[in-house]
Amino acid sequence: NQMIDNGFLPSVLIVEDSNEMRTYLQQSLKKEYVIKLAIDGVQGWEMALNIIPDLIVTDLMMPVRDGLSLCKMLREDERTSHIPIIILTAKASLEHRIEGLKAGADDYLEKPFKIDELRARINNLVNQRQKLKEKYCNILGFGTSNSDTSDIDEEFLKRAVKQVEQNISNENWSIPEFSDTMNMSRSQLFRK
Repeated sequence: NQMIDNGFLPSVLIVEDSNEMRTYLQQSLKKEYVIKLAIDGVQGWEMALNIIPDLIVTDLMMPVRDGLSLCKMLREDERTSHIPIIILTAKASLEHRIEGLKAGADDYLEKPFKIDELRARINNLVNQRQKLKEKYCNILGFGTSNSDTSDIDEEFLKRAVKQVEQNISNENWSIPEFSDTMNMSRSQLFRK
């Protein structure tokens, strides 16, 4: 079992409208990851904001909100912009893959797929994010741009550091005030 630095299994949100596929993914991945399930892009968006998972696996074609629009929303929101996303799809054309990558997906897997391949891709992305987190924990200044992070994540880090610097001498300043100034709930801020 793979652990992340807090000693817990990584959390994976699966956004999939097919009951059969959702169940298959949950059963196949539940030993290595804490699995959360959403039945469409709308529920997936709400759950992503609520739990801030370590990774999201989403189907491309879903009713109400498809995987592409979900991916774009996740990438454009500061609370979720850092979360790795894998899109699953039966549409395997180069055009569809490019469309998914342009929407901000980190990886793209064609159905039908081998579960071991999905497991390896999840593991790679979670490990990459963990290394990035460790790197940022060791950096004193966040001013230099990093090709592995998006502009929105870079801006978030700058704002967070600025808030800490401005309030470091205020003994009454606490986590609730910090999360308020960052426009996030306490749990979202911790996960971010």
